[in-house]
Amino acid sequence: MTDEGQTTISMEDAVRILQIDNGDKTAYLNVLQNFVSGVESALGSLKRDISQINNGIAARNAGSSQPETDVITEDEAEEDSDESEKADE
Repeated sequence: MTDEGQTTISMEDAVRILQIDNGDKTAYLNVLQNFVSGVESALGSLKRDISQINNGIAARNAGSSQPETDVITEDEAEEDSDESEKADE
């Protein structure tokens, strides 16, 4: 067996290479951590917005289940019919 193709490096070079590699990994992990934090924040905001929408829908549905009241009262309806009868004459 021969050691052709293999190179030897000094201890200082090995430490420097490991420091560079660890720095790259740390930077990559920081990017991923910031991404996850942003996604979690957006998800929480989205859940709050959906909750507000659901509350609005529930309030609207609760209001529509009550019997509708006439906007025109019976007195006003009688006055309108009296006026229309006078106009016909």
